[in-house]
Amino acid sequence: MFYISTVGSTASLWLARVLSLHPGLACFHGARSISAAHHEPSRHEPHCFAQELSRLYLLADGCKYFGAVHGFVSSSIKPEIDAVHGGFAAMCRHPITRVNSLLHREAQHVQSSDPLTVAEVFRIFRFYSIDKIDAAEADRLRDCDFYVATFFSLCHATISEDMWNFNNLHERQLFRYEKLTSDPQYFRLCFEHLVAGCHAYRTHVAWRPAGSRLKQSAEDSDIQRNLDWQPAVAPAECSDEYLAVVFNQGVVNEKASDPRSAAEIFANWPDQFKLIFAMALQSCGGPAALRRYADFGYQLPEYCETILHGGSAETLFQRLLAGFPMLQRAVAQLEQRSLESRLPHLGLGLWTRARKWLGR
Repeated sequence: MFYISTVGSTASLWLARVLSLHPGLACFHGARSISAAHHEPSRHEPHCFAQELSRLYLLADGCKYFGAVHGFVSSSIKPEIDAVHGGFAAMCRHPITRVNSLLHREAQHVQSSDPLTVAEVFRIFRFYSIDKIDAAEADRLRDCDFYVATFFSLCHATISEDMWNFNNLHERQLFRYEKLTSDPQYFRLCFEHLVAGCHAYRTHVAWRPAGSRLKQSAEDSDIQRNLDWQPAVAPAECSDEYLAVVFNQGVVNEKASDPRSAAEIFANWPDQFKLIFAMALQSCGGPAALRRYADFGYQLPEYCETILHGGSAETLFQRLLAGFPMLQRAVAQLEQRSLESRLPHLGLGLWTRARKWLGR
């Protein structure tokens, strides 16, 4: 058994596909990707998910190793995989390129007759003035609420997951997106780490009847085995032939990757979005988070260090107010005990998130 945790935009679908091309592996994508006992998706519970992977291994007589990519954060699924001595890893990617990719992906799912593009959102925040925009432009600004709220959430989810992984996983358990998708020999090292975990899982499984080992129901009685039954050994070599197949798939995943560097992407963000990213860093460790990324090889722009150096949660909150005039109006109304229903949605959403993140 193995599991690869990721919060998205790390070629997880591509990885699930190429791992499943190996004759000894079957890799699912997503937390609800396994067909459970009654032909329904697996439950979104880490313990149940791990049990279902174990059940599949039993059903296959041990001739395949089963695993999954994406769906659970590391802190929830790793204890379940560790409990059965399976292989575990987390996919890492530069946080700026990852958040940028996630934002563009989320923008594709906006339910609107005239949805804004990310480029248009950036243009609005770069050039608007709350005192000069006309009514039509004000409506478009309010339409930006989804993008701002989403960017808040994506930054925080990405950085907090990275910090957990950096603090709790060994280097060999941290798969680098940039190398995994381009370097066959690095892919082989990652593959061998997963297989080593699968071998350990096989060694620690007590091959007793299925009902006692996995606490399965009577409906699983058709897969009971004799006490002396032993599993087959799954083929698990990462051969040159297999690597050739993996790296001849044509594309990393279904969406095109942004060719720009992290520095170029960050430079294109409006100042308000740069500030939100810095706020997420502050809430996940501040300068310590910067150092962890640097130690891993992901350099962040000097802007982030400048903002965080000597700054406090209150300082960042005031910077946020300065960056979003609409938020200034919302805070002023709140202080005057105005009804929340009359506040601009954008301002209220930002105000709520900022307070939560910065402990204000």
